[in-house]
Amino acid sequence: MGEKNKLNQSYPPLVLFTYNRPEHAKRTLDSLANNPEAKNSLLIVYSDGPREGASEQDLQGIAEVRRLMKLQKGYADIKIIEREVNWGLRKNVTSGVRDVLDEYGSIVVLEDDLIFSTGFLAFMHRALKEYADNEKVLHVSAYVPPLDLPVGYQEVSFSQLPHSLGWGTWKRAWQYYEDDVNLLIKGFNSTDKKRFDFDRSMNFYRMLNNAAKGVIDSWAVRWYASVYLRGGLCLISTKSMVRTIGDDGSGTHFNIKLSSKVVDEIEFEKPLEKLDEQVYKAYRKYYWWNKIKHIPSYVLYRMKKIFS
Repeated sequence: MGEKNKLNQSYPPLVLFTYNRPEHAKRTLDSLANNPEAKNSLLIVYSDGPREGASEQDLQGIAEVRRLMKLQKGYADIKIIEREVNWGLRKNVTSGVRDVLDEYGSIVVLEDDLIFSTGFLAFMHRALKEYADNEKVLHVSAYVPPLDLPVGYQEVSFSQLPHSLGWGTWKRAWQYYEDDVNLLIKGFNSTDKKRFDFDRSMNFYRMLNNAAKGVIDSWAVRWYASVYLRGGLCLISTKSMVRTIGDDGSGTHFNIKLSSKVVDEIEFEKPLEKLDEQVYKAYRKYYWWNKIKHIPSYVLYRMKKIFS
């Protein structure tokens, strides 16, 4: 037998949140295991329990996820938290992140529908170490959509948007997470609403209001609002190191038109500690183009609603 992988105590734990998609979860962890740092990392899996009235297919999916997680190779140690009942994504993520940060101080957060480049953990480790004590920086993300930036643009920058696909943070930052949506909404003035939505190119503020109404149950928009109102900085790689396999309709929450190209290495030059306006404009352009491209499908949807 080969020597057992040794845990590097300086590495932040890798925390995976999963539900009933065993194939997605296995592909996610297999891709992450290709990162050299994985074999010396602690992997913590939060496996949510069945929803009320869950189908037999859901129950089988949850059971298969848990079976596969126990057989997973490529990590120094694996800890599995099996929820007996369904906590839901928001509660599962926010409580899990809080508990892990209380014990370890920093974290790398994963969802069960992501594929990572081989340099993902190297970037995350470097970023979490470099900015561990910087009160301005609240979030690190290795995912970015296909932004239109100049050729040769810096590969590490600061954004206002904390992407939830392959990210990390610290206990000192997560203390600012606010779950009370109504309290968050009170913090916005008209200028904030426009800026929060990238000059109205995206509907993040509407999402916040929908969360208040119970239409959606998103932890991510709450975290974005918490970071924004705090004036926090989000360190990002301007070339994505993460892509999703969850936009096949199999998940509870998924984003549209996500980046499929990933890079294995980032030139890590520390940027100026301020929001990058060039990156802001690139996000705004990206979101506007997405709106325009979806106009035909929206019109078709409305016509079907009218004439059905």
